[in-house]
Amino acid sequence: MPYIYQGAKDFLGSKPFVYNGKTINSVDDLTAALHDNGADVLIQPETGRNIEVGVKTSLWDNKLVSTVSLFHMFRVNRRIDDSSRQASEPLNFTNNYQYFGAPPLTNTPVGPNGIVGSNLVGARLLRWRTVGQKDVVEGGEAEAIWTPRRNFQMMINGGWMWTAKTDNAPTVPAPGTAAYNAQTPQGKVASDIYYGARLENVPEFRLNTMSKYTFTEGVYGGWGRGLSVGLGTRYSSEVVISRSVDYNPLRGGLQGGDYFLFDTNISMPWEIYGFRAMTSINVQNLTDKTYLEGGSSVASPGRTIFIMNSLRF
Repeated sequence: MPYIYQGAKDFLGSKPFVYNGKTINSVDDLTAALHDNGADVLIQPETGRNIEVGVKTSLWDNKLVSTVSLFHMFRVNRRIDDSSRQASEPLNFTNNYQYFGAPPLTNTPVGPNGIVGSNLVGARLLRWRTVGQKDVVEGGEAEAIWTPRRNFQMMINGGWMWTAKTDNAPTVPAPGTAAYNAQTPQGKVASDIYYGARLENVPEFRLNTMSKYTFTEGVYGGWGRGLSVGLGTRYSSEVVISRSVDYNPLRGGLQGGDYFLFDTNISMPWEIYGFRAMTSINVQNLTDKTYLEGGSSVASPGRTIFIMNSLRF
């Protein structure tokens, strides 16, 4: 606050200024005006809860172990950016020209005539957020680990999340409400996307598998004994990157997910001067597929190879 206040005073020539209807003569006045706007309200912590019911089985002398579960989880009191409040804030963007001057003063440490507040021109000085959003995710998950013999194991894990939505968002009017009906057509489109699309980064379907086989008998005098070979797969249905008009998932906008990948791992034990060693080679995205995992529009890593050597003393 002292820097913002001083910048305004330097540009205006030490005159009082008006911020959101309040006459500002000091840093304390500016702080009080922000307080009156709710900028320093103590917010409650974000809360997440998960209710889960499941069954676990162990069959055929533990050769098949599996779990099946259903879950309902939600997050409340989420802190989210309030974009409309950002845009209307007098101290943000072009709104603050009245306090710090207009370009060409922009981003100069000391402007013409020694105006030290000029580097605040056109900047976002306050970032407004709000709380109270509630998101809900519901689904089921199943996993099975099959070990028919001690040197072979297979794991399969899958999930179906049939619900991933926002129940309430304080900054986005819900369809059917008076606030929604009062919006512009563009505002209604934004609301339809926000409440009609899935939550970001929550695919409807996920499936992962991993199989591993270890050779217990080698060849040519025992060479290759202990060699293990593993193969895994990763599948994801489409993932919403952003519930915005730019990425509109309701109209075929860019999304992540929708990939099927292969990973492999080869490990070989060996000895050096009586010490036990292990060399492992892990290859992720074996087929070098281009895909978006989610979270951004940047492609995920292509084929990646890791080589690790370990020595036991």
